[in-house]
Amino acid sequence: MNKDIRDLKDLIDRYNLVRIDSVESRRTVEYDRGRTRSILYDIVNEFLEFISEIPSWKFEFMDDVFKFGRRIGKECRLSARDIEVLFNDIFPNYIQGGMLGCFISGLYHDVLGRDDEIKLDLRKYRGSISGLGYEHKNGILKVIGNKAFCLGFKMRSGIIEVYGYVGNYLGKSMNGGKIIVNGSARNWIGERMKDGKIVVEGNAGDVIGQKMEGGEIIIKGNAGFWVGDEMIGGVIRIYGDIKSISGDRRGGSIYVWRNGWVRYS
Repeated sequence: MNKDIRDLKDLIDRYNLVRIDSVESRRTVEYDRGRTRSILYDIVNEFLEFISEIPSWKFEFMDDVFKFGRRIGKECRLSARDIEVLFNDIFPNYIQGGMLGCFISGLYHDVLGRDDEIKLDLRKYRGSISGLGYEHKNGILKVIGNKAFCLGFKMRSGIIEVYGYVGNYLGKSMNGGKIIVNGSARNWIGERMKDGKIVVEGNAGDVIGQKMEGGEIIIKGNAGFWVGDEMIGGVIRIYGDIKSISGDRRGGSIYVWRNGWVRYS
């Protein structure tokens, strides 16, 4: 038996991943000539086939990947635990980065309730994972490890907690909820943000709050260049040093900590 298939069978047996509720809606587990087929193995194959037809990584394709994941999640009737096993234990054997985050966000979108939690571990992936927390609306998403890219894109509500550093476009087009990064973040934090709250416990890169319309960004470390570039509304608070604040700002408020909050005019 192929080692990947054998490992997958062990995971299925260990966590009782597949629930069979009806003939019409279920996906089956079949044992045919020593080969195990499972709902999770099928999902991996479907994602790889789907993503192979996308010509390149672009923001406009993220919504397509998210919607595909959401459809698969509804068809397969997965639990949060199923999705954790799929992301943390199985997918690292087949893919090392890219828009997998959008797909996983689609899978759990209709699964998490208000008080539910899902924990995703990036440490087994060599590349950046894009789109985790896409349109996040309920519960708590905990992300462990580094290199989450475009985290919380179009987030609506709920909480995202990160234990590591994050890449560009944290909270891009965010509409609500709260993101807490227990580490540092790179460039374009809160770009086009409309509502919600972002807290970065470490340092931040350049262009914080570009075209931001609302919400609040708090950086507890240092910030880079062009803070508030083309900012329209909202609040940015920086505890540490700032390399530069953009002169091309149309509105909103920027505060720096100097033994108390001082507003930058």
